[in-house]
Amino acid sequence: AHGHIYQSPPKFVQLPDLTPPAIPQGITGLDEEGTERLSWQANTEGDLAGYRVYRSFIRNGEYVLISEGTIKETFLLDDLRESILTDSVFYQVQSSDIRSNYSVVSAAVPVHRQDITPPALPVLVKAMPTPEGITLAWRYSSSEDVAYHELLRKPKGTADWEVVLSIANEERDQYVLEDTTQIVGTCYIDQSPLERREYEYQFLAYDEGGLSAGSEIIQLRPYDTGQRGSIENFGIGEDCNWVNGSSSIDLALKDKMEQVIAEYDSIATIDVALRNSTIMGLEMAGIIESNEMTTWQGYSDAQFYTEISTLNADYEAGADTRVCQIILDWSYQLEANIGGFEIHRSRGGSRLKLYKTLPIEFFFDNGAPTSGTHSFSYADEDAESGVRYIYKIMAVYKDGAYSELSMPLTLVVTD
Repeated sequence: AHGHIYQSPPKFVQLPDLTPPAIPQGITGLDEEGTERLSWQANTEGDLAGYRVYRSFIRNGEYVLISEGTIKETFLLDDLRESILTDSVFYQVQSSDIRSNYSVVSAAVPVHRQDITPPALPVLVKAMPTPEGITLAWRYSSSEDVAYHELLRKPKGTADWEVVLSIANEERDQYVLEDTTQIVGTCYIDQSPLERREYEYQFLAYDEGGLSAGSEIIQLRPYDTGQRGSIENFGIGEDCNWVNGSSSIDLALKDKMEQVIAEYDSIATIDVALRNSTIMGLEMAGIIESNEMTTWQGYSDAQFYTEISTLNADYEAGADTRVCQIILDWSYQLEANIGGFEIHRSRGGSRLKLYKTLPIEFFFDNGAPTSGTHSFSYADEDAESGVRYIYKIMAVYKDGAYSELSMPLTLVVTD
């Protein structure tokens, strides 16, 4: 009314912003050994605040916020290595602006996870050596994604696992425990020719992703009857010679000894030439040694007479006798720990029984070899003319093992 103007305090007002940012685009996901890497294209709005990320383990299930509120980055790492066993994970991304306007969540994006979880352990419940082979029993892995199982074997102390058996899922029923309530059944008998050493067995399950899980390793030694190889090329023959009997001497020496006795009985002395020729005959007959001749020459006549009288009573004059020995020959493939050979003999129709045990050192002067096939020979000097002999030979080992008895060979010593 009087020309004065009064102005009110300023009041800030803003036009309502109800426009949300665009839905995030270009969303991709990648599994990196159990960690999911999610990324997307950046929005272009000037008032963009960031993004929110949601996750579900079911495509149409409930999604939960996994980002720490609104994030400005256009990626997110989701570590699921220890938490889930599903094959796929689903993600949705939402953008928001500074006025808390939120876009519609994106369509669910699946991320197919790598399988980093091995299958459940199979169980090798039995591995037992039997005469038929290694008897085995197992229980299969309970995992649903198992593709096949394998039975492995290797010599203990080596790294060379060998696949004994591969079992596809459709073949499982061919190898089933006879009694599933007790650990007594048999799934398989490994009849491979094995060495006499320790072996290890393991049963493995493999899933569709190539991951595996194995049972505990069982160690064992194949069934051993103790039998080692066989005697080969067994032959028999005789070797006979004419020799003096053990209690007889030739007639010339016997005559000289009787001359010594008669001469001493007659005149109580002994001619030196007769003495020397008698001593020479004793040495040639092997009754005295050559180094004893000087001692005999030093005897008095009485001492010489006494010694000759004793020998004359012990020895009879006789012709040479025929002495035979039976020669046994054979070959055998040696192994470590061999002890030697046993010779079993039957004489004149008697029961076959152990006759001689020959240590391996009997055949080798500088240590016995532990490999290779070798020839052996033994002379049985206790053989009589006209008697029928039967022989068998067996190799024996220091650990109690043995070869099979050889075929019998028979010989009647020639009269």
